[in-house]
Amino acid sequence: MKSGYKSLLIIICFTGSFINAQDSHYWTNQYGTEASLLGGLVVGSKHDLSSTFYNPGTLALTTDQVLTISTDAYQITQVNITSKSPAVPDLESNTSGAAPSIVAFRLQLDELGKNQIAFSFLVRDVVKADFYGRDINKTGTSGIRANDGIIFADNVETWVGFSWGRKIKEKVGIGISQYVTLRSNRQRLQIINQVLEDPQTSATRIIYSDTYFNNFKILWKAGIIFDHRPLSFGFTVTTPSLNLFNYTGESSINISQINSAGEEQFIAVNDEDGLTSEFKTPFSIAFGAAYHFEKTSLYFSAEWFAKISSYEVLNTQPVIVVPTGEVIPNTNFLSRRSVINFGLGVDHKLGKDLSLYASIFTNNSAKDPDQLSKYSMSGYNILHFLGGVALKYDILDLILGLGYATGNNKIESLDNIIDPSNTSSVNDETFSEISYRGYKIVFAFSIKI
Repeated sequence: MKSGYKSLLIIICFTGSFINAQDSHYWTNQYGTEASLLGGLVVGSKHDLSSTFYNPGTLALTTDQVLTISTDAYQITQVNITSKSPAVPDLESNTSGAAPSIVAFRLQLDELGKNQIAFSFLVRDVVKADFYGRDINKTGTSGIRANDGIIFADNVETWVGFSWGRKIKEKVGIGISQYVTLRSNRQRLQIINQVLEDPQTSATRIIYSDTYFNNFKILWKAGIIFDHRPLSFGFTVTTPSLNLFNYTGESSINISQINSAGEEQFIAVNDEDGLTSEFKTPFSIAFGAAYHFEKTSLYFSAEWFAKISSYEVLNTQPVIVVPTGEVIPNTNFLSRRSVINFGLGVDHKLGKDLSLYASIFTNNSAKDPDQLSKYSMSGYNILHFLGGVALKYDILDLILGLGYATGNNKIESLDNIIDPSNTSSVNDETFSEISYRGYKIVFAFSIKI
């Protein structure tokens, strides 16, 4: 088992990348009432106060609404990693819980004149995963290999916003939203590998890796909308995030290997706290348009997200191998590639107070395919489908809908992770497959006061 500790550190970086089931996707969550069923494809149209996020330029064109509350939807996600190699176990994660939500309210003061002010709180990103895999295989005539793995993640990013909007012409609005964000990141990996090839050759590998940090940052989103019915369209620009200050981070790694043949017995330990952290979000440009017929409206939105060059998330120190004293890098770097997302939506009025909605949109992965990072998952693109009904009753708007999302991708054989000397690729028979399925029940309401 040559270079065993190097293999194990690669396992930590690569297997950890599967934790963040949708952490490299920007269009996972939707907010508000009608905007939720339209997949957020409302950059070029006015709806409820969720426009503080989608296009703050519409804030001055929707003055009849004071409060929007998007209650927690319920979602189920399934992520499976199917290995084509008998030496590597499959991994599976099934999670369920509340989907991200938004609360937004408008400040109504006569002194504001033509200006509109709103405040919002939204959960921008939630990544919860709990992978488990176990596999026992025979090796040769009398050998046996047992692999056990547990991967856990609990990552949440919340945005608190202050929005300003102003009508510069009768059908033209501009606006800016300023967000202060907090990201809380925790992920843990535990792996045990046991191999017995004959009475003279056996080995046990034990891995424990735990990373935690909080990070505060600030960003701005500016927008403009032209509401020339039946056609309306708009643009937004979102700045890259800026670190407000570094907050305490922690990193622990404990790796040991015992070989009965006397080769490569070692322990590698690293335990740090008080680390500085940084977690960047990209610059983006969005365009949206809508065309409104008598009873039916069609929607389109697209958004380009810029590349993020490689940077250090946590300033960790190298891992020291005992007893050799060899120094192994403990990398915590992350980069993103540029991506474009787009989608189509439609609503149709069945009556004065009842409407049907449907949407389909892409959610492409920004994972850098050339980088192994514990903060980014294997890069599969996701396709989302949403549909439902909206009921308007007096001052109350209600929506109820269903959503489905799917994505998959081939990845190189996990044998490459256990033994870096392997050279298999996604074209080999030993490649692995990663698949994602998501199901969502949407319920939201808004109040007009």
